[in-house]
Amino acid sequence: MITHESLQELIDKQTSNTSLTQRFYTDSSIYRHDLQSVIFNQWLLVDHESRIANPGEYFLFDIDDESIILIRGDDEEVYAHFNVCALRGSRICLEEEGTRRHLVCPYHAWSYEKNGQLSSVKFMPESFDCSKISLKPCHVKVHQGLIFLCLSQGSPPDFETFIEGMTAFLELHSTTSAKIAFRHNFDTKANWKLVVENFIECYHCFPAHPELCAVRDRHMIIGAGAGPSSGDASSPEFAASMQRFEEKAAGLDQLPPEVDDYEGAQQFRSAHRAPLRDGCLSESDDGRPIAPLSHGFHDRDGGYTGITFNPLSHMLATNDAAFLFSFTPISPERTNAQIIWLINNDAEEGEDYDIDRLTWAWKITGSQDLIITENNYLGVKSRAYEPHVHSLMETNVTAFCSWYLKNLEASIAGNA
Repeated sequence: MITHESLQELIDKQTSNTSLTQRFYTDSSIYRHDLQSVIFNQWLLVDHESRIANPGEYFLFDIDDESIILIRGDDEEVYAHFNVCALRGSRICLEEEGTRRHLVCPYHAWSYEKNGQLSSVKFMPESFDCSKISLKPCHVKVHQGLIFLCLSQGSPPDFETFIEGMTAFLELHSTTSAKIAFRHNFDTKANWKLVVENFIECYHCFPAHPELCAVRDRHMIIGAGAGPSSGDASSPEFAASMQRFEEKAAGLDQLPPEVDDYEGAQQFRSAHRAPLRDGCLSESDDGRPIAPLSHGFHDRDGGYTGITFNPLSHMLATNDAAFLFSFTPISPERTNAQIIWLINNDAEEGEDYDIDRLTWAWKITGSQDLIITENNYLGVKSRAYEPHVHSLMETNVTAFCSWYLKNLEASIAGNA
């Protein structure tokens, strides 16, 4: 098990503007520090509330060895409980999702209400008081239809600070009045940091993602790694394209103020809008719309939105669909990358949208990312691996590494 002192030594030896030292990607004890010091202190985007629209509907969110029950209560509230019976610790819900009138432990049949309160037991002493026992809660917030969890054992980060500036973008894309059209999980054999790094840079996009690049502005792709809205500063074509888009979007009241906060110890957030390739109205194989216009828009403006809530939680969106991305560590060498496709809750499959057209871009891109990230991890585990300086298109990765090390170092100082 790595000590705080040896972990601090690794941090001190880390060179800025380079990929991380091998142990940060491969060491199982550092992974444990990641969970406790970094990941469990974040508000993690886990799903959309339409998944549990009715009382009693639940699903499980699994991260590492933890399992959380998210269930809609009779009062319409969303509750989050650790999937651990109060008696002797058995898992209560064993299926990934379903509907329950009560949460009944399969081991000794202790029964809990949807809000977590113990309601029924057998063969207990007369002095036993059910009202004093409940499932352990997990911090949960539902905002604009999106469900966020924080697994901190203490007080979670302030949610209002975390979500500041994002609400205008979520309202624009009407996530409150959306529904899940499709979801796909990519079980990725790679450390969570490599999955995150791959997602936030586009140095690899031209060689690895020809389909996605066919609908994205080339100069925005080139500049994507240098910040959420920087674009290719040397390109007058991009500057003109960006100006035309911003004027159109602003004229339609579809250009919320940008969020760009990669510097804080707790924050790693951004939100911006940018144009798709000229002539494209959505991320489809032909550039044509893939679903009805989201309720928050007045007209199609040929743009897309990128939101980073934190390194593990993202949303990308066009005028007609939103795509939720969550990266969940399962083990030091395994990460679940999930994509959820959202559309208007009144859209009808087969009439208003086609699943294959809707999911075309990101199912292909996600499959490509699975391959390149797993190959990346195989190489990182080699004796030949050495950290290398980041390119000009990987400055987001540099920012992420800095953020990660800063959080890790803060946790060491807090436990000193």
